[in-house]
Amino acid sequence: IKKSKERMSSSEQLKQIDENAKWIKTMRDESEFSLNYEAYQLRLQENELVASQFDKISDYSTDLTFKSLPYEVALMEKDSVLKEKRDRWHSNLSKDVYMEEAINVLNDLKMTYGIKTKVASVKE
Repeated sequence: IKKSKERMSSSEQLKQIDENAKWIKTMRDESEFSLNYEAYQLRLQENELVASQFDKISDYSTDLTFKSLPYEVALMEKDSVLKEKRDRWHSNLSKDVYMEEAINVLNDLKMTYGIKTKVASVKE
């Protein structure tokens, strides 16, 4: 747990996600808006500028790859919609910082308890 906390506290991605969540809450709690059109437009432009700072969150990617189980691969040969859904899901998982940390925790447990089996594969 200690290693995970250290990794998470030093992760720029998680810091940015936290800042984004706080900004969204501030925006959601805002209840007063200017009736002056120019002032309102200016406020919208400021919000767009701040929001653009968080675009990097969606650009994050890990080195993790995901594969469907053999029985799903057979189903995907017959169902193109299922294949598309799984491909999208796997792509999103490979960009998930929390999934990456979960794999790191499993690797920490493996090293701590001397588990000999493979926890996950990382593409090289």
